[in-house]
Amino acid sequence: EDGTNLTFRCKCGAIQATLKGAPGQIMNCHCHSCVASARCIESKPNFSGISVLDVGGVAYADFRWPNVNFTTLDTTLVEARDKISFVKVGDKGKFGRAYCTSCGTMLGIFIGWRGAILNRNAIFNRDGSPYESSTSVNNIMLWFGFDPSKVPR
Repeated sequence: EDGTNLTFRCKCGAIQATLKGAPGQIMNCHCHSCVASARCIESKPNFSGISVLDVGGVAYADFRWPNVNFTTLDTTLVEARDKISFVKVGDKGKFGRAYCTSCGTMLGIFIGWRGAILNRNAIFNRDGSPYESSTSVNNIMLWFGFDPSKVPR
């Protein structure tokens, strides 16, 4: 037993990872950059992926790198890289949001030194059922939202 208890995958299965342990934080980010990126990705004509939007924000789960192991099946590393693209808000956007070019599932934000902030709706238990956190969801970046008055407290 290696402690892996969750899987992460886009809808088409082109991008997959095993996740060890529970996420460090469960959140819905309401900042303009996250929500605008998600809306941009999910409005693409070929979108058929797993939506990242939740209660007006973007559903994320935060994992540190030692706990994320990408195991993309049936593709080489080069093929897997070709299935990932990025969206960033404006020229000064700090982080690109990764998504699968095949199905459109927003994967999340990858921070080289820190870890991965993953689409929480694309995380599954070992039995294939959707992951649901036993901890409460933190609504973050409320003051940078499209409409902060509509963000749950």
